[in-house]
Amino acid sequence: MSTELYSVKVKRVKGDLLELRLTLGSQAMPLSTSKTLALMLVHETWSGYSPKGTNYSGKTPPPGSLPALVSTKDICTEKLVRELAPKFIASVEVKDVLHDADGDFESTFSEEEPPEGTLVIKVTSPELLAHVKTGRVFDSVAYDA
Repeated sequence: MSTELYSVKVKRVKGDLLELRLTLGSQAMPLSTSKTLALMLVHETWSGYSPKGTNYSGKTPPPGSLPALVSTKDICTEKLVRELAPKFIASVEVKDVLHDADGDFESTFSEEEPPEGTLVIKVTSPELLAHVKTGRVFDSVAYDA
C-alpha cells in the first residue's frame, strides 16, 4: 500500500448486509464501528478511490445504489458524510481481528503481519448495495470523519 489506508475485499453481500475484510496499512487507524468509515467504504466498493465517481470500466452505478445517490465529491466532504452516515448505515460490527495486540496498534504494526479484520455493515435499504460484487478487491482511503 502507498497512500491507501486499507486493502479491502468484499467477502459477502446479502440483502442489507455487507461483509468487508480489511487489511490495515501503516497509516490506518484501528477498525471501528464508525458509520462514517462504513459509508465511505460502501461508496468505494464501486470505484475504489476514484475522483471521477465511475468504476474502472467507466460505467455508472445502478439506480438506488449508494454511489448513484451520493457523489464522490460529497463522500469526500466530512460535514456531509457525518450527516448522511446515519441515513444510510444502520449498524457496523467489527469481528475476526488479527494482529492488533489489544488495540495497541501503533507500537505493534508489522508489515509482515499487518492488522486485519472484518467489518459487517448493515445498510438502511438493500438497494444501497446494488453495485456491490462479492470478491471485489480494492484499496481504500476511507476514514472516520
